[in-house]
Amino acid sequence: MLPSVLASNLRARLLGLLICSGLMLSAALASLVLLTRRLGGTAPTGDSLYPLLGILLALVVLACGRFVERYAAEVMAQDYVHELRQMVLAHALNLPARHNGRIAKGGTLLRLTGDMGAVRNWIVQGIAPMVVLGTWLIASMIALAFLHWSLVAAITLPLLLSVFVNYRLGRRLYRVSEAARLKRTHLIRNVTEKLAAIDVVRSFNQLGRESRRFDRQGARLRDALNRRARVSGLLRGANEAAVLITLVILVLVGQQLVSRSILTQADFSLMLIAAIYLLANLRRLSRIYELWTLNRVASDKLEHFLSIRIPPRIKASGKMRRSERAPLTLIGAAIPGRLMPVDAALDTRDRVLLSGPGGSGKTTLLRMLAGLESGIEGRIELDGVSQRKIEPKAWSKVVALVSNDLPLLRGTVHGNLFYGRRQYDETYYAEVLRLCGLEHAIEAELSPDTALIEGGANLSSSNRYRLMLARAMLRRPRYLLLDSHEAHQDQEIIAVLIEVLSRYRGGVLICTNLAELQPHCTQSWQLTADRGFSVRQLRLPAQQSEMEVGYVV
Repeated sequence: MLPSVLASNLRARLLGLLICSGLMLSAALASLVLLTRRLGGTAPTGDSLYPLLGILLALVVLACGRFVERYAAEVMAQDYVHELRQMVLAHALNLPARHNGRIAKGGTLLRLTGDMGAVRNWIVQGIAPMVVLGTWLIASMIALAFLHWSLVAAITLPLLLSVFVNYRLGRRLYRVSEAARLKRTHLIRNVTEKLAAIDVVRSFNQLGRESRRFDRQGARLRDALNRRARVSGLLRGANEAAVLITLVILVLVGQQLVSRSILTQADFSLMLIAAIYLLANLRRLSRIYELWTLNRVASDKLEHFLSIRIPPRIKASGKMRRSERAPLTLIGAAIPGRLMPVDAALDTRDRVLLSGPGGSGKTTLLRMLAGLESGIEGRIELDGVSQRKIEPKAWSKVVALVSNDLPLLRGTVHGNLFYGRRQYDETYYAEVLRLCGLEHAIEAELSPDTALIEGGANLSSSNRYRLMLARAMLRRPRYLLLDSHEAHQDQEIIAVLIEVLSRYRGGVLICTNLAELQPHCTQSWQLTADRGFSVRQLRLPAQQSEMEVGYVV
């Protein structure tokens, strides 16, 4: 369930401010009417100064009241929308990996934009006017009741009729609004996907096809929005008619009371002026049900998204001493249909070469070790503690993955290198740059302020890989997982990988078929086409000096 609008103290106080504003506006309007009556019934004298000042003060209060209503409503709405946005983002970040497709599609973007806009509009143009003008209406009906009960009936009956019409049309408005939202989601999803793969569209000469598809989806969205506009127009027209009918009935009843000498002509004129002003403001309430319906559609979608279950994570208790650290262990770890059960162990001194044919599950195994997969059978343990009992943020401090699945982000070289940095040490930073072959590149072609587009597509494959590798190593992980990459065909990158295998102080698991790296590895993990698994010990590499500063956990 979504939190209540009044769940925070700030929003509760702002609602109280809106109620006070409604009471002040009611008092100001009543004072304006009474002072105008008094001023109109006396000859111009020196005593007219105080009524004039009173009228001026009432006008100032009315103007200030509208400002308070608008500003307080916006602050309340933005505070609530900010809370919802944080909830949606936090939920999306904690969803299991199997929901990655759902997160990346247009629905999430629509939740963070269109749905939040509908919620905001409901608070600013719905709740706030309803509170302020509702207070006005109640105060006005009490004042009319003192004049005659029939004046209250003249307002109440049309309003009840308006509520019935809104309920009937509102149910239809919900259905067409939900359909329009679905069409908008399809359009956003398609545009997002195709723009991200625009080079594919151009290379295969499918610009015409995608334009036609976009035209069809746009036409469906246009028709859905037109249907919603038709129902919305009927709703607004009915509410406008209700306001006018209320005014007409109020005039007719007032005339009857004047003709029967129950109400004076002067009181009727002032009542009519106040009613016209009040009913003109009540037009703002004609969209209440429409805004509530759109808010309901958005809230239902947000609640459905937030109801997706997140597997509980139990934080491991106690602190682990360096002497007690056990290997990263897989015990029958598997993902049905993608990876057969694996039994293996990775120690901080191990250098493991992972190989196998395409589709055998190498990347799945690495993602599983990095904590990026869900639906895992068997167990993965770190220091004897199951992966399921360790929070993802704690796991990511120990295991770092370098993969195309974790591309560079839009921003700068510096921002990417230090994305998720845990600690900063100038000596370690310089050593990582040197080890990854970035020491001179940072000074020359890649300055820290060099702008990167999404995925680092404006860099060469080798420089992208160097930055991805350095970014992972700067987190000082205990285990470094290296997925296969096109840059592995570069001789300079192979030299970098040999340096990492020789000098990195921590366990390294590298997915590659390069024969040049085998002499520098202690184990070989082999996956077969049927997703079988075997472990083979290799000749220990020659002992080399480690990096001066290693992982810190």
